[in-house]
Amino acid sequence: MDDFRNLLDDCRLADLGFVGYPFTWNNKRPVLENTQERLNRVVANTSWREKFHASSMNHLFSHASDHRPLLLHGKFDLRRRGKSTRSFRFEEAWLMKADCEEVITEV
Repeated sequence: MDDFRNLLDDCRLADLGFVGYPFTWNNKRPVLENTQERLNRVVANTSWREKFHASSMNHLFSHASDHRPLLLHGKFDLRRRGKSTRSFRFEEAWLMKADCEEVITEV
């Protein structure tokens, strides 16, 4: 476990946190024998967290497993980054241009 923590530190990865039920694993035993832990996590570096600052991690529910599925909503706010919120629109007329294929290949 120490090696894993060192790896997270070396790669500058941090836990993204979560929304929902606090545990991701349950041994499914009766009341007093029941154990629950947050075993599953999602980590990211600072660059990713800055780009997708509006993201959220959700712990979902599963009848079929003792682990809860994780759902990452990767969101970013274009307005915060100073970019236009206008959607990209492909123009069919661009296909008629001689360099269309070359431009697409480069990108």
